[in-house]
Amino acid sequence: MIKNKPLNRNSIRSVNLITNTLLKMMENKNFNDISISEITKEAGLVRNTFYSHFSKKEDVIIYHIYKLFEEELINLNLDYSSKNIDFVEIYFN
Repeated sequence: MIKNKPLNRNSIRSVNLITNTLLKMMENKNFNDISISEITKEAGLVRNTFYSHFSKKEDVIIYHIYKLFEEELINLNLDYSSKNIDFVEIYFN
């Protein structure tokens, strides 16, 4: 997962660039064949920026999935602490 939640605009921008770049690269290349150097080069960032947010590239995918899940819950506009919600169904939708 992400090391620290990005709070300032630069951190948010960097995390989004890393995530979006990896997802775009995966359209044409196998995940296992993509290096962190390739991701950062394509994103226009340095490797230190990657490592200040993530430990490994798998963490980028985990973060992306987490954000999708979080956005879906927000879109549902539910107080999920007091309702019986099927989180598995939401997650996979």
